[in-house]
Amino acid sequence: MSFVRSRPIALLAALSFSIAACGGDDEPSGPSNTGDLSAEEVADALSALSAIGFIGGGLFGGEVELPAGLALQSGSQSISETTPCPNGGNQKLAGTVSYNTTGQSAGSVSVDLRQTHNNCKAASESGRIWTFNGAPNLRIKFNSNVSGTGSSFGGTITGGFRYSSDGSSGSCAADITINLNMAGAGTVSGTMCGVAVNETI
Repeated sequence: MSFVRSRPIALLAALSFSIAACGGDDEPSGPSNTGDLSAEEVADALSALSAIGFIGGGLFGGEVELPAGLALQSGSQSISETTPCPNGGNQKLAGTVSYNTTGQSAGSVSVDLRQTHNNCKAASESGRIWTFNGAPNLRIKFNSNVSGTGSSFGGTITGGFRYSSDGSSGSCAADITINLNMAGAGTVSGTMCGVAVNETI
């Protein structure tokens, strides 16, 4: 069962698209958001985060391995690794992955990870370079269930990060809830950098 490794980076793409499409609510708000990013710039920052493994890609790729055989019915794996970022700096990923297999193609996975950036630099799809630091970190929690009748994926992204890019700097708070099925259909809702997100994907 490799549900963790199979989560597509399309999750982040959907979130970026949702934010860019919001338009009107451009100014970050709330005590944990500072700076002057537009909705389009928030989406661009998320594009840069995807290059360093935010939600999928390297984040749930790297060392997060579920057991190849099904003889082990349950277990937990601790994660603690520091990896370089594409354009300098590094990020630390720490937390746990717990799993419980209940059959040949059934079971559940629970993930609780914290991603902390340290002068972590990456380019977005537009080519803009972003630098990220922890404030204090991004926390990614999700639970998935796979059974003979289908599968489900539910998770949250909370916490925050500091950013700087092209003369802009500030902090960004995350409060996102994601609910999907294996086909990728579902909802993404909450706020990212003060921009409201409420989309069906």
